[in-house]
Formats: sequence, C-alpha cells, structure tokens
Amino acid sequence: MLQLLPCGDPSCCTLLLCHRTDTALSELKVACESAEHVLRQTLKEPWALLGGGCTETHLSAYIRYQVHRASDAAAELHCTRSDYLLAAEAFRRSLVAVATALEHDGGARLVDLSHGHCWAVAEGAAPAGPWRDVLGPCGCGATPPRGGLEWSPLSTEHPAFSPAPPVATDGTDAQPRVLDSFPAKRNALQVAVETANLILDLKYIVQDVN
Repeated sequence: MLQLLPCGDPSCCTLLLCHRTDTALSELKVACESAEHVLRQTLKEPWALLGGGCTETHLSAYIRYQVHRASDAAAELHCTRSDYLLAAEAFRRSLVAVATALEHDGGARLVDLSHGHCWAVAEGAAPAGPWRDVLGPCGCGATPPRGGLEWSPLSTEHPAFSPAPPVATDGTDAQPRVLDSFPAKRNALQVAVETANLILDLKYIVQDVN
C-alpha cells in the first residue's frame, strides 16, 4: 500500500492498492472500503465497545441474568414464558457463537463469572490446576485481577450472574486495549435480528444438505 499525502487540501488523500491477482485485489478493495466505512461511522458516532468477543460474552451474561429475573416480560410481549425463554436463549447463544468463532488457533474460550469477559486458552494447555495458570489476556486485551475470579468454558452451562465492569486491583491493568466500533456492532445486530424476523415471516427454513 502506498499513501500519497496531499499538497494542497489536507482533507483528501489517495490510497493505491496492488496485488498479484485480480481476485485478491478485489477482496482487498472490499476490505478497505469496509474499514473506511467503519471509520466514518466511528467519527460520526465516537463510541466504542470491548473488542475480541468481550462485548458478546458480557451481553450474553447480562441477558441471561435479566431473563431469569424478569417475571412479567413474557406477559408484556404477549407470549408464553417458555417462548420468551426460548427466544432469549437462542439470541444469547448466537452472541456466544460469535465470540467462539474468533478463536482460530484450536484453543479454548472461557468466560469469567464476574465481568463476563472472553478469555483465550492456548491449544493443548489443559489446566493441571486453576484456569488462571494457563490464561493469557482476555479478548479486549485487559489482564485479570489477581484472584477472586472463576472461569467457565463458553460451550458449557454456568450459573447466571450480573456482569460487573472490570476493576484494576493489585496494580494490574484492567483497561481494554482492543475496541470495536459501536455503530458497526449495532448495525450488525440490527441486520441479524431483521434477517431472522424476515425468515420467520416468510416461514422458510434454509438448510444445508451437503
């Protein structure tokens, strides 16, 4: 990539992209256009969320906690309690699936039962002792407080809890270093919900038979 800095108008610049094949060049153009669009959204609405899957696991834990506490939500939505729990659980699991899909090295993904952050464990690093002994930084880059946390694999059931914001203790750095664009994340969730509603309205089921 070669960026040509402008001489006259500082608000404009030119970005030249090149690659060996036309197919790879087209993919590179789409990636750059998407990144530029997200940057524009972030400049327009300068809000960010925890990255690396931490927003998804935190939101999943919050939804599960609120669903089990809300006793009259089903009546307000004019549906049965079982349908309400089924829909909430499906949405919660979809968020967990997004966080799980971010693991590409064959390792495991954990969620802490205090803050709802998403933690990675290297492949083959089965703990002989506590999970903390094999944990690295979480998805958003924050480091865990020393002691007082419990972890559970994302694919397993765990007790419902109200996720709290991370607090630095004993001199550790609990501040996130990986952030996601709030407008981009919100738009992605809106598209997912609208697509699911459209499928339900059309009463079609898409199934891969291969």
